[in-house]
Amino acid sequence: MEIENEYIELEKAVSRQNGTYSNDKFHVSEKLRKFLIKTGSPLVNYTDNAETNKENKFRMKRTVADFIGRSWTKGIIPYIFSKDLNYSWKSAAIRYMNEWEAVTAYRFVPYTPTVHAQYGLGHNSTLIFVQKSGCWSNLGKSSENTQEISACGGAAAAHEIGHTLGLIHEQNNINRDSYIRINWGNIKGGAGNQFKIASPVNSLSFDYDYNSIMHYGLGDYSSNGLPVMTVLDNKLSYLVSEKYNTDYFYAAYEAQLTLKLNETICKDFTITCHNAGYLSYVDGKCQCRCPFALNPADGCQTLESKNEDLFWPMDSFAFLKPIQGCPKGFTSGSVKRFKDHKGLASTVTSNFHAAGEYTNLTFVREEFCVKDKTLEGSQSEKTKWRPGSYCILRKNGKCPEGFEDGSVNFDDHDELGTTTTLGDLPDGTYVNGTRLEFCCRNDGVHTRPLELPASVPFTLYVGSSGLCQAVKGDYTQ
Repeated sequence: MEIENEYIELEKAVSRQNGTYSNDKFHVSEKLRKFLIKTGSPLVNYTDNAETNKENKFRMKRTVADFIGRSWTKGIIPYIFSKDLNYSWKSAAIRYMNEWEAVTAYRFVPYTPTVHAQYGLGHNSTLIFVQKSGCWSNLGKSSENTQEISACGGAAAAHEIGHTLGLIHEQNNINRDSYIRINWGNIKGGAGNQFKIASPVNSLSFDYDYNSIMHYGLGDYSSNGLPVMTVLDNKLSYLVSEKYNTDYFYAAYEAQLTLKLNETICKDFTITCHNAGYLSYVDGKCQCRCPFALNPADGCQTLESKNEDLFWPMDSFAFLKPIQGCPKGFTSGSVKRFKDHKGLASTVTSNFHAAGEYTNLTFVREEFCVKDKTLEGSQSEKTKWRPGSYCILRKNGKCPEGFEDGSVNFDDHDELGTTTTLGDLPDGTYVNGTRLEFCCRNDGVHTRPLELPASVPFTLYVGSSGLCQAVKGDYTQ
């Protein structure tokens, strides 16, 4: 309690300077000085200890809240869904919790009465996803009990969860005036606080990232349809062109600052990360997180190669056969069914590369690639289906872990001809109408690449995002 009171007094003293750095320094105890260094608090810049100021070097990027007591112990965040949360909001929360987990060491764990003791958290704070007016979240761990987040649906949930991890809006960065101009006259009444520069007392401020998930769109909160923010270098305006961008590169780095990976779970990691790469906890392991196309294995120094050494997951599944044929080890089959509207030809786009016949006036012939389950202990065990927004076809009565099953029925017209099948097929019904059984997942974003073999073409069905799922090393369309 003594150190917290001293911290608060120092914070008040600095605030009386209007949050500006000056030559005035404040004397602090040795205990508080060590705490400020350990936590990376910017308040250390106001102390009169020369050693303190020498040790405290900020060379990171962008802006992250640094309130005392607001970091999540061990990166563990207990959470619960309110009973009134609808499917869209709940699925978005799950999707973006998974996304943040994939690129950071934070872990969202379902609430139980014993979860705080189980992980040795030393607090009782629990995040509860609610469905209320607007999209909002507190900064960091703001309560010793339950704290609410109204994350909304869609990509807004990623932004609000970012606040829960301690990230503030990018446009509040104290360095922002060197990168953007705020057009105050275009801002809706009452929304001005969304664009005020953050106090350096309670935030770590570094460079600026136009493409941050925490950056508002240039026209958000506009009162007249004109831009609220203007990028000073107009050539870079496209980086803020969407309301919510999907880049977590620097945001994930900043969110992990208080976790001190190099002193905790990654203390034995020996590779130095180069070329703006940084130490992170990606897909459950310590590694360098690199800018696009650079190789984590050598510290982001060379280009990453294609996934030619990967194997398909060991599960049973199927997909539409590409015109180039099925991958090695897959069997094939086809279904010829008669359409429900005689005389109306189907149309396909120029970038549709599935084998079969789709433009005949009376029938459709679909071709499939089918894989049976690989034996345990094989190389296939090393490849896992990652979270994302995509579907595959079910085989052998069970979807792979992480997928939900569903089906699509086709009202075939048997009076035009009999449905015929050939070879190995996905699960489904092919008599008196066709029904295909699908396995889909909507627990991740389509922009985060899957790691699957890239040596031959293959097909995935579009998930609920309505956009093609990215695959590492492959061009998708």
